[in-house]
Amino acid sequence: MTTLVVKSPYGTAAIDALDRVVRSLQHDDPFQAVTVLCPSTPAGLVARRTMLTLRPGAGLTNVGFMSVNRIAELVASASLAADQRFPASQSVVRAALRAQLAHDPGRFAPCARHPSTELALSRTFREFTRLSADERERVAGISAVADSAIALCGGALERLHRHRSAAAIPPLSSNLDSTASHVPSSLGDPSTGGFYTAEELIDEATVLISRRPELIGPFGALVWYLPQPIDDVRGRFIRSLSRATELHIIEGTTGFPAADNATAGAVARATGGDERATRVPASGQPGPVELRGLPDPESEVRAGLRALLGARDRGVRWESMGLVFTNSSYEPIARELLDGLRIPSWGLPGSSLADDAAGLMFGGLVRVLRGDWSRESVSELFVRRGLRFGGRPVPGDDWDRISRAAGVVAGVRQWTTRVARYRERLVRQQADSSQTEPALADEVTLCDGLSAFVEWLIALSDNLAACQTWAQWGGVMARSWQDITTGPHSCADGERSPGSGTRSAPASDETGDGDPGFVLVSELVESCQDFDGVEPFVSHRRCLQAVLSECEETQLPARPACRGLFVGPIDATIGLTFELVVLVGAAEGDFPRADRPDPLLPTRHGSVGPMVERESTEHRDLRLLLGLLASAQRAVVLWPFGDQRRGRDRTVCRWFDASTSVALPLPGDGRVSDHDAQDGDGADADDVVAAMHSDRSGGARSVAVQSRTVWNRPEIEVIDLGTDASVSAALAVGPVPLSIDEWETQQIGMAGCSTPEDIAGLLTTPVVHSSQWLDRSVRRALSLSAAWSRFDGDATAHPPVGALDEILSASRIETYLKCPRRWLLTYGLNVGEQVTPETLQTIDPRTRGSLIHEVLERFISDQIERYPQGVPPDHHWTAQERSSLHAIMNDLADDAERSGTTGLGAIWRFERHKVAADIERFAGQDNDFRHSLGVSPSATEWKFGFDRHDSGPPATLTLDDGREVRFRGSIDRVDVGDARVVVTDYKTGGRLNEADHVQLPLYALAWGGDLPISSQYWYTAERAQGTSPFDQYEFSSSQRERLIELVSTAARMIEGGVFPANPGQAESWTNSYTNCMYCPMDDVCRRDRQARWEEVRFHPHVEPLTNVLEANEGQTS
Repeated sequence: MTTLVVKSPYGTAAIDALDRVVRSLQHDDPFQAVTVLCPSTPAGLVARRTMLTLRPGAGLTNVGFMSVNRIAELVASASLAADQRFPASQSVVRAALRAQLAHDPGRFAPCARHPSTELALSRTFREFTRLSADERERVAGISAVADSAIALCGGALERLHRHRSAAAIPPLSSNLDSTASHVPSSLGDPSTGGFYTAEELIDEATVLISRRPELIGPFGALVWYLPQPIDDVRGRFIRSLSRATELHIIEGTTGFPAADNATAGAVARATGGDERATRVPASGQPGPVELRGLPDPESEVRAGLRALLGARDRGVRWESMGLVFTNSSYEPIARELLDGLRIPSWGLPGSSLADDAAGLMFGGLVRVLRGDWSRESVSELFVRRGLRFGGRPVPGDDWDRISRAAGVVAGVRQWTTRVARYRERLVRQQADSSQTEPALADEVTLCDGLSAFVEWLIALSDNLAACQTWAQWGGVMARSWQDITTGPHSCADGERSPGSGTRSAPASDETGDGDPGFVLVSELVESCQDFDGVEPFVSHRRCLQAVLSECEETQLPARPACRGLFVGPIDATIGLTFELVVLVGAAEGDFPRADRPDPLLPTRHGSVGPMVERESTEHRDLRLLLGLLASAQRAVVLWPFGDQRRGRDRTVCRWFDASTSVALPLPGDGRVSDHDAQDGDGADADDVVAAMHSDRSGGARSVAVQSRTVWNRPEIEVIDLGTDASVSAALAVGPVPLSIDEWETQQIGMAGCSTPEDIAGLLTTPVVHSSQWLDRSVRRALSLSAAWSRFDGDATAHPPVGALDEILSASRIETYLKCPRRWLLTYGLNVGEQVTPETLQTIDPRTRGSLIHEVLERFISDQIERYPQGVPPDHHWTAQERSSLHAIMNDLADDAERSGTTGLGAIWRFERHKVAADIERFAGQDNDFRHSLGVSPSATEWKFGFDRHDSGPPATLTLDDGREVRFRGSIDRVDVGDARVVVTDYKTGGRLNEADHVQLPLYALAWGGDLPISSQYWYTAERAQGTSPFDQYEFSSSQRERLIELVSTAARMIEGGVFPANPGQAESWTNSYTNCMYCPMDDVCRRDRQARWEEVRFHPHVEPLTNVLEANEGQTS
């Protein structure tokens, strides 16, 4: 049967085409059944409402809107249910995967019990079910991991098929003829029962329709509205529909083949090429697209909401507007602002159940039942909102106070004994008191309630541990959850209402009954009772983890569709129409989004061939963008020009970027320009969206707009409003404040400020002058327009006093030369890092370096004592001496492990092997070093400048202004030979940049003597093949002059109060900078540190430091 394909632009033109097709189908019979297959439920609602506006005085009769999956369910669910086969929920699928992982994990054995493995495989399972047997075999041959993933998913699918559910057959909701239930199922042996997947449901529907085309009769004529890329399973199903009844297709087009190829392929797969196409022209002229850059994502969302609020004030309905984002990072920002403004909205997915009050309470219960009886964990449980005990809300804060007073720290025994002893102490105080004290009586009652609750938890843990099946465990847990959330249970008298002998009924507004989160948790726990046929019962701990994982993957119900402002991802906008839409997140790197294929199932591998329709992410995002712009009368596109995390500038999305001629991807080289644009028949682009040229000038952009035609349709005008990083933009506040910060800004009069002078004037206002916090905040805002301020490190008004009078260390000067801000925080303000060993994942690099230093120092010291005449330069360390070296390492490593500074045990064992390898490598390097230079170790940890008997005198350096500066330090090692002295500093990290290091020259200066002195860094870590572990330098007159220059510059800058933050070069692989990667002050520095350094580095106060560092870098290179 020939299929009519109507090619139409997205938006109202597509809905108009749909209305015309439906009118033509019902032309002879107004009651003719028509079913529209929609890309989503909201798209169907929007289409229905718009079509009604196109039919004044008439209506839509016998026209249904549903998804492809829904029509397959209505066709095939009856026959499957008759064979005792039921849909497999995601929780059932994950249960089957857990069972298969326990049975035969394959390559996943090391991580088989980790919850993330189960969740990753559940996503892979959805892709697996779309593949045919031949395709699965080809994918399995790509890699060992793919083979294991295919085997695991196949085993889980067999478990689902073998399961026989004891549940009753669900009632059918279908307008199909009852004879459909008598059609035998094609999914294997009907007597086996079991679960089926969504793809198996669609396959079953395909087979049923091919056998009995009349089953599709009740649906009437079919219209596939705005088809999206589909897999082979759904392609075969729609192909069967086209053979059984009349099928029309409204295909949305953008005019760009790269964006339309995937949808065109879906149509071709569904029709088998048997189609007759017609084209619908665009209806009306789309409105302008306003493009604007803002400092950060939060500013984007705020600006977007202001635009929407302004349109609402002009009479535009919320239902006709949308706030669309390109990635999920905007979701929490939008939620927070919308909740504060109480704007009716829909489109955002429901939040995770694990983050809801019910999920948090269940997570706290799980931690306790898994054995964490610390006071923090138990208290965290009973202070949760919604927890009830004995029919009443628990006094969580009072119980927490009592547990502290009783001295509870951790362990079940402490909860039972110490609370009991505390109660006894209260009873004795009450007995000794001459008069009745109600406070003591209330405390005793609270102790009784807390003890009863603890006993209830202990009994619940014992009951769960005694369970042998999922059904038993689920029943116990479901009843217990019901007891502590919605009603009373049978328990001791301590849980009864005081003085009544009966349990009090819960107030309707205090119970969790009816709360979606509590209901969902209850349903998840009850659903575990059906797992016995899928997953063998292992232990109640595994059950707890399984339900906890389900909470993390389950979402709360979303708000009803099409009620209020649409707020959601761009993926959900297909089929929607807007009077005004705001798109946020249009920055390069965020949009188009990166391709993220399934790492476990590489179905895009070239050897696999086409299986599931997969368009590139770039082409899909282009289609979504153009479809969104075509669906809106007016569009505002916002993008963040600042990267808050990396502190870098960002660029606008490539499709709006003037530097790329705003070229949109097309076949061939993927771009078009002014000279490459080709005329077409309406299916190809005549040119691109627009060309924009802009340049920065004084913090803003001058705009020149050039518009060109798209799709051979009237122009889409893109207006680049540029970016503004000035004070007025940073402090812009609309008439309606969107946050507490904006409200406070409005209160102090900052909302009307447009120049730095206006901001400076605020400093004299009484409100700001009376608040130190407001004064500092206004000055910080004023610094945004200043080239050099105290927020950039200008302390010239209060420079450090006497900073160079004491004996200094080389590290102090090096710290300043590397980053003056770190010197200010560390040595000027004495800010230090608080070390918490219990939070360490692995050994800290500094701790690792100290360990290796101490091992080498102790070993070389032992050898100096063993060889009074000096270790012979040509002596090679013997096996016994190497054994001694490793024995020292093991002793010190054990001490470090006992001190708790080495991190997690498994990671420390790996790091310990690496330390042992570094130590063994050192022994061989030391043999070569002594032999090549003819030296022997003379001293280790030789100190100078300290007030102790074994220390040498301070090293004195005369600066270029005639002053003398004294230094102290400790040289890791000194080797002496007949013709030279070598001073060594061990380094356990990467190579250093000598441009700003003064340590080795100072060491050579401190040792002195008549022999020539060489200094070196000795890198103990493994190095690339052929790379020397030594960086050696001769202490010459030029090095001495360089040392004086560096120290003199640092001294003048410190005494002058100049402390800018110098982050160094950007490191993309760490999202940090060379000077910040291991700096403990990284978290307290501003995010735009690199941009600010570039602005102040040539300021007259900072330029001397910049010049000396850059000059030394040139000498070093």
